[in-house]
Amino acid sequence: MLDRLLAPGSGFQRRIAALVALLETERGLIRRGAIAELAALDARRQKLLAALAEADPPPGPESAAALEALRQAAERNLRLLQSFRDGLARAGERARRMARDSAAIGLYGPGGERRGELSAPPARDRRA
Repeated sequence: MLDRLLAPGSGFQRRIAALVALLETERGLIRRGAIAELAALDARRQKLLAALAEADPPPGPESAAALEALRQAAERNLRLLQSFRDGLARAGERARRMARDSAAIGLYGPGGERRGELSAPPARDRRA
C-alpha cells in the first residue's frame, strides 16, 4: 500500500490521509509508552513526508482542510511526546531523590539519638 501512495500521480489527499492515519497509530503507541515500536515507524513516516512534499496540492478548501487536520494531528502527538518526556524527567528526579534520601537513613537508639549509618540499603519486606 505504501508503494501505491508513493507512486507519481498518487493523490495529495490520499497522502495526507495516510500521514494522518500514521500519526493516529503513533498517538496510540505514545499513550501506551511503546517507544521502540514508535521508533520503528520513523522510516515509513519519512517516506510519506517526502512523498507529500513532492505532491502538488490542488487548490481549494479541501486541501487546506486536509493540511489543517495533518497539522493538528502532528501537534497533538508533539504535546503527548513532550508530556512523556517531562514525565520521564520527573520520574528520574524522584528516583534520584529517593536514592539520596534512603542513603541518609541511619540507626537510632531508644532515645532517638543517632547511632550511625546503615551499611546497606534497607531490606524490602518480601511477604506474600
